[in-house]
Amino acid sequence: MSRLLLTVFLLLPVTTRAADHTVLGSKLVVKNPGAPEQRKISVKAKEAGSDDAIVGDPVANGATLTIQINNGTSDTQTYNLPAGSWTGDATTGFMYKDPTGANGPVGVAEMKKQSGVFQIKVVVKGKLGTVSVVPPNPGFDSCVLLALTGGDSYSINFASGTVTNKAATLFKVSRPTQEGTCIAPNPNNLPLNHIVVVMQENRSADTYLAQLSSQGQPAYEAEPLTGNPDPTNPMNPPITPFHKTTYCEVADLNHSWNGTHAEVDGGAMDGFTAANANGADPTGSRAMGYYDQTDLPFYYGLYNTFATGDRYFSSALTQTFPNRLYLLAGTSFGHIRNDSFGLTSASIFNLLDQFSVTWRIYAAQAAYGTLFFKYVSDRSATHVFTTAQYYADLTAGTLPDHHQWAHSQHGMVIDGAVPHLRRARRLLRPRRAARGAHPG
Repeated sequence: MSRLLLTVFLLLPVTTRAADHTVLGSKLVVKNPGAPEQRKISVKAKEAGSDDAIVGDPVANGATLTIQINNGTSDTQTYNLPAGSWTGDATTGFMYKDPTGANGPVGVAEMKKQSGVFQIKVVVKGKLGTVSVVPPNPGFDSCVLLALTGGDSYSINFASGTVTNKAATLFKVSRPTQEGTCIAPNPNNLPLNHIVVVMQENRSADTYLAQLSSQGQPAYEAEPLTGNPDPTNPMNPPITPFHKTTYCEVADLNHSWNGTHAEVDGGAMDGFTAANANGADPTGSRAMGYYDQTDLPFYYGLYNTFATGDRYFSSALTQTFPNRLYLLAGTSFGHIRNDSFGLTSASIFNLLDQFSVTWRIYAAQAAYGTLFFKYVSDRSATHVFTTAQYYADLTAGTLPDHHQWAHSQHGMVIDGAVPHLRRARRLLRPRRAARGAHPG
């Protein structure tokens, strides 16, 4: 039965997003008297003769604090330190204060460099908010990472210090002798140059991949129903899946809120033909068609080589835009139709900027699935480009360092208004010259 398909591709072989500095710690104290509101984490680092500079501006962009205890076997805590609570500059240092806990449990975060001494101080209080890090057994790695949004990150590792442990109430590391990087929460050694995410619409996993088993892939568990009733006469034999021989759809399959719910029919999966019957297709049989490896050899080559989500269901039984929202923000914000633009809610693009990950959006026409975020539309001049520019960037080796999102709307890879299946492959199978110029 038809299901909406999300296609995600990673192009291999992320380079470091910003410089990582290590600062010699002086003391880490984790107190846990029992009540969560009484927990407290204190961090101090003081390194004389440091060549480190403060690169970044948390007053303008904010920062992120990650605290990892016991090499991650206790909870790794990450806190957002928004720009509005920072003061200072790169010459005298920066101070974050949130004494009421309005933004979470981090009450103080300070970094400065004076007379060649680089200092960092952090205080996290349970009475200001949730602190779930608890004292571990002594002798395990602990570290703190203060990352300036749009700037550098500063690691303090306490693995080599003198450990004091008092039952379950106190864990203290003092006088560490070595610097170290918080590797786990800041993995910069991945062998990736670019990540390209392609999201298409109006084709299903069954439409594309119904014949994977014929290529040696294990057949996934069959649906209990192998056909749908003939809506013109329920007494006729059911309409069963068939190999499509045309690559252009003459009419959209019904993917409205009501239509998709009628198709799935509470899990019975027996409403696809009835929901798609019309004057040109009175039985709705086009919903039961599929393609195989002779039609889509490149796709089948990909899916035979890499992991395949052949039982993927869309996040919401409805149209494209709400599902775009799920991909980009983890929620549709309650929207069920293609009707939302200018949303002020955050999405993955806010996080990419927060962690200094470069990104671009490529689309043939308007990138509707992203421009409904005001954050993106306000940056369209520098972040939204045509698919022609994608191929130019690929050939020239000027793709963003980390992440691109290719938006496939009806007009992306077609002539006119009817999508042609084979032309959709062009995004996923770039021209040979482009691949040769920039294969990573």
